[in-house]
Amino acid sequence: MSESVRFELEFKLRHMPNRNGHYLHLRAWSLQEEMYLKRVTELDRITDIRNSQRKQHDDLRRQRLDEFMAGFSVITTRLKEMYQMITLGGDAELELVDSLDPFSEGIVFRSTSSTVHTNDPG
Repeated sequence: MSESVRFELEFKLRHMPNRNGHYLHLRAWSLQEEMYLKRVTELDRITDIRNSQRKQHDDLRRQRLDEFMAGFSVITTRLKEMYQMITLGGDAELELVDSLDPFSEGIVFRSTSSTVHTNDPG
């Protein structure tokens, strides 16, 4: 409550004919308003802290995903190269089960053989 409003309220309370009854109600209202304003201030402070923590959490999740995907890409490329060397032309790769959230469902290993079947008549 601003000082001018508080001053005006106190002035009017002093000059009311039956000020005891009204004064108690107005004073109770004034105390409740002060408590409300303190709680609003506390809520705003806590909300700011929560928003800051949420932003930090989101930034860390994004960083975790970016670093995982960079490593996953390198590992997939090296796996493909190694599998082709070992199997003389086969193909292997790692795939994300859920590309939107790779941590929830994991990865899948897929491979195909390079074995060629020929019909040799003789």
